[in-house]
Amino acid sequence: MSFEIGDNIIRVYQDGIDAIINQLGKAVLIIKNPTETVCPNCHWDSNKQRSSGRYKTDNPNTLNGPLNKPFVNGQVCPVCRGYGKLVSERNNLQIKATTIWNPQEEIMDDNGTKIALPNGVCKLKTFSSYYDDVVGAKEFQVAFDEKTEGSPKFANCEMFKKPTPRGLKYNRYMVFYLRLKQN
Repeated sequence: MSFEIGDNIIRVYQDGIDAIINQLGKAVLIIKNPTETVCPNCHWDSNKQRSSGRYKTDNPNTLNGPLNKPFVNGQVCPVCRGYGKLVSERNNLQIKATTIWNPQEEIMDDNGTKIALPNGVCKLKTFSSYYDDVVGAKEFQVAFDEKTEGSPKFANCEMFKKPTPRGLKYNRYMVFYLRLKQN
C-alpha cells in the first residue's frame, strides 16, 4: 500500500524545519581552501607557470583600479607580482545548522558496518544548498557554549562523515558529522 504526501504537508514540514535551523541553529564557519584565479592584468606563461610580464590590454576591470594597473612589458605585474595568479586569503562562509554534540546513535561506516559514534562528534543539519561548500571545506568552526547571545565560543572541527540528503519528498536538507580537530 502506498500513499502520496500532499504539497500542503510538505510545505508545513519545510517551514517548520527551516524555522528550527534559522532560529535555533548555531553558527558554523566553513573554512574553504584558498582559491586561485588567473591574473586579469597580465598574460599567463604556460611554460614557466607564471606571469609572462606582458600587460593584458583587454582587462575587463576599471582602469587604474586594484585589478587593472598598466605596466611596461617586461616588468613585474603590479597586481600579481609576477606570480600570474591571484590567491584568495580568506574563502570562508558562515551558515546556520542545528547541532548535537556527542549524539548517542550508530552510523554505517564505508564498509556497511554499524559503529557507535565516538565522543567529540557533532551532528549537524542544514540546507542542502551548502552541499558543495561543506564537501569542499578544509575545516569547520562550530559555535558552542553561548553564555551571552551573539558571542559563542568556536570549536575547530574536521569532517567525520560526509553529508547525507534528507527531506520529505525533496532533499532540501542534509545531515553530516564533524569531529573535534586533533591538534
